[in-house]
Amino acid sequence: MPQYRYISQLFAQTVFIIPTFQRPYAWEEPQWNDLVDDLGVGALRRAASPAWIHYFGAIHTIPCQPDSPLLVDYVDPNNADIASLRDCNFEGIDGYQPVHLVVDGQQRLITLFKLLENYNPAAAARYVALTNGTTIPRLILNPADDHGHWRFLLGLDQQPPPKSQERLHHMSQYVADHAGNAGDPRHSFLTGPGAQVLLAPLPPGTTLAPFLTLNDRGKDLTRLEKVKSLAMEADQNVGAIQAVALNQHFGGIYRSIDQIGSLLDEDQFIRHLSIVLWEPQGDRFHDASMDRIYMQYRDQFHQDPGTQPNAVNNPANLVAQVIAKSELLIDAHNHLSTRLRNAINGVVIGVPSFANALFSNAPARDASDDYQMVLDSLLLQTKQLALLLAMRDRYQVDWHEAIGVLTLNNTDIRTALLADYAVYAVDVPEEPWMQTILHEIEAIPLESQRPVTPLYLAELLYLIVGDSAPGGYTALWQNYLGQPQTNAQDLVTSCRNYLAGFGRRYNFVVSVIARSEFLGNGSPHLKHLLREYECCLRGGLNAHRRREEHDIEHFFARAFNAIAAIPGHGFASEADYVQRFLDRPGNKLVLDSSLNLCLGHTPVCAKPPAYSAGHCGQVHVPFADMTRSALQIGHDVGNTQDLGLLRKYVYLRQLRLAAFAAQRF
Repeated sequence: MPQYRYISQLFAQTVFIIPTFQRPYAWEEPQWNDLVDDLGVGALRRAASPAWIHYFGAIHTIPCQPDSPLLVDYVDPNNADIASLRDCNFEGIDGYQPVHLVVDGQQRLITLFKLLENYNPAAAARYVALTNGTTIPRLILNPADDHGHWRFLLGLDQQPPPKSQERLHHMSQYVADHAGNAGDPRHSFLTGPGAQVLLAPLPPGTTLAPFLTLNDRGKDLTRLEKVKSLAMEADQNVGAIQAVALNQHFGGIYRSIDQIGSLLDEDQFIRHLSIVLWEPQGDRFHDASMDRIYMQYRDQFHQDPGTQPNAVNNPANLVAQVIAKSELLIDAHNHLSTRLRNAINGVVIGVPSFANALFSNAPARDASDDYQMVLDSLLLQTKQLALLLAMRDRYQVDWHEAIGVLTLNNTDIRTALLADYAVYAVDVPEEPWMQTILHEIEAIPLESQRPVTPLYLAELLYLIVGDSAPGGYTALWQNYLGQPQTNAQDLVTSCRNYLAGFGRRYNFVVSVIARSEFLGNGSPHLKHLLREYECCLRGGLNAHRRREEHDIEHFFARAFNAIAAIPGHGFASEADYVQRFLDRPGNKLVLDSSLNLCLGHTPVCAKPPAYSAGHCGQVHVPFADMTRSALQIGHDVGNTQDLGLLRKYVYLRQLRLAAFAAQRF
């Protein structure tokens, strides 16, 4: 029967287990603030009125016996504390220990336990000494790695498991910083009779599905939790055929998206699941609103009582699809996240990057750099990431492995860049760097063939199409990723046609790079272009692995009043300078952060010499750490004091970057 319990008694008489179908610990500072504030209010009111009670809500549980199937179906089999508890038949050295599975209230239980721990660490009442000699806390989390982190925070283990439970860690630190110590009035209130909860064990026969939609102290349910509840309810309506698999499966989803290096959050997981479920049928979900996506699940899972399921409305079949498709998505996401995490940590694959074949003079790169380049530096959008996640299972390849040959026509791009060069080179004195830039444009092949990997394909789709995608992306899913096995080269060819059919690649190289009057430092296209340019120069630095050490710098940046004082600057006005010149791609480079900061007020003509010298004032950058982008500018125009020539150099350097883009992307 439900009964009110002092919070101090709650963890002295019962062992609580958080099942695998519960979301990970989700409270954050707003909820912690509310709870700690409640303790302060309660302490003040209890002092003024000794009979005053502060109610902290209900905890809904299911009492379990050692042989309960709930302790098989809804817990992580690797949780050693649960295994010890069952092996001892719930017997501690002080007698039998009631065990409850928590279906609502886990956030409060975890936070209250840690508050009590903060005031009185390792109090014997909150731990159980089992008859087999092990000691466990009276609150057990799932999955096992979350519980391992919990044991670490409680001081039971010396090291946490490899996976970090960040919210648990932050909550522990918050409690230590804000809840006071054992002498705090809030402690006396929390451990006294004024702080109470309602422990509400569910009667036998109660199903779990209704409790999966309960809210907990203002922390809104995520759409993933709502979809889980809909699936549970649909399965319950047909006799709970897949309840165990469904709950274990959602536990796997939470573990996947909560890992370090995760590429998906809860909403994004639901979006990607929607793509693989329904995009092959021609229904667009890669750019749909999350409300529309949730409504699709709600409508598909709903079935009026008494109606017979059919091909269109079969909730039980959808439950099976959700499990099957999500398992593939989880597997792909786990592998891709691991690849990214390894790349960031410097783990090499031992396979050459696809970029090595494009620029023979550039430093050799490992394929691990491609993961960091595309996933961490570029930050793919939903549709490109969806393409990646689908390819591993579809074509049985890793993301850095070639899946076909991409044939690209560069004739129009080369012609446009040569025409622009002829315009910008007028009245420019013959300089060695001019001929170099001209040769780089002329070196663009009229047609290029290059091996393409899934990562390379995703990179191209992001850079060349991006948000402004014309129609046709959903057709890729219908024709190549949502149907029986198709040839990977056919997908590559389809993507090439998709890019070329709307002139997107020409626009990217010519309009966005060669002719753009404004491309801000925050543009992912600009950052990726300049980092790749640096990586592909002879002796270039890996600007993806070292991106925290490098800034995007204006090499021609300077207050206009200083520029206006120099004859021959060529700008009509300050507005002309700011709007049409300052943020041109040709005026940007990747530069060492310390030198970049030091050069903030350096006159324009003094910057190129500083690049080639590698120092400014007290800041000195060793040659090996100086970006080749900066050294190139220093070599080209480090000896000129002609502001007009530097201005022309910006225009022509912009064509150099475009020529690079034509061969790289």
